[in-house]
Amino acid sequence: VTVTSSTLRYDRQGMDARFGGEVIATSEGMRVRADRMHASGTALQGGLTTMVAEGKVTLRQGTIVGEGDRMESDYRKDLFTLYGQGRLATIQDQSNQQLVKGAVLTYERATGRIQVESESGGRTWITLRPKSEEGERSDPKPPR
Repeated sequence: VTVTSSTLRYDRQGMDARFGGEVIATSEGMRVRADRMHASGTALQGGLTTMVAEGKVTLRQGTIVGEGDRMESDYRKDLFTLYGQGRLATIQDQSNQQLVKGAVLTYERATGRIQVESESGGRTWITLRPKSEEGERSDPKPPR
């Protein structure tokens, strides 16, 4: 993971880094932008294990774009959990316009699976575009 930011506080022995001011983290085709970020790990676990991004958070991997107010990353499990605080978190596949919204979205990078959670009594959303029999995306026919 490569991180750029305006500020950095780093504890080498504790393997703890705190970044501030337009933070950008890139790794293996994924890019995360945030206002603040905290990365930690241990030498026994081979380096970086967790990262927490806060503020306006945007995750991009290929055509997948996620947005939220907080993101917790578990690099051992390759999981990225977006939280909406005062709004819903979203993940959209821009190639087919599928959109998922919820209070908490957990994105599994290896499989592309998204687990959606709502607040108690809340709702979740998914927008799916229909496909033709040939497998291509088609727009619905207008009513007569």
